[in-house]
Amino acid sequence: MRLPVGLRLKIEEIERGMNIHLLQRSLTPLLDAPLKRLITIVNNNEDFECSILQEARYLEVFESLPYEILPPVVLNLQNLKFHKVSQIENSWSVEDFLLVIKNWVESGKKVGSCYSFGTSEHVKNIILGKITEEYKDAETGDAFVSIPTIFNNQVKVSIEEHQGMNRWVLKFQVLPIERALQ
Repeated sequence: MRLPVGLRLKIEEIERGMNIHLLQRSLTPLLDAPLKRLITIVNNNEDFECSILQEARYLEVFESLPYEILPPVVLNLQNLKFHKVSQIENSWSVEDFLLVIKNWVESGKKVGSCYSFGTSEHVKNIILGKITEEYKDAETGDAFVSIPTIFNNQVKVSIEEHQGMNRWVLKFQVLPIERALQ
């Protein structure tokens, strides 16, 4: 089927994109703006190089086993919101999460950024304590820790119970100081 020259599509969300490279080749030239939401399966680090994935405002990814998303990949993401669904319960250690938190505290991640990660019961039980050991000026609350940054905001790390593949979700948010403890 031939499409009219100059055809542009206004697509806001794609759910369950299976082959991100095929989606990139076939759809990106037709989009009039980046996707607001993309939910897809990732098979390797190269998938994160696709502009359709990089430019989505909200990105939710499922790891296709045996591939596991590692912290260096997450550190390079520019999406405003990101959620990683883990099929392997203990795929990230507490140290892996602390590496991402350190990056957020020191790099000036944009206010409004919110990344969440399916995690294990083990990580859920010890992560907040480890953060307060690492960041003495952090403020703690019920199931969260807020870490002040030099950028006049705070990185709030919280644990939430979740329905779905992962029972526990570890959430990182960059909030203005006045909203951080709400």
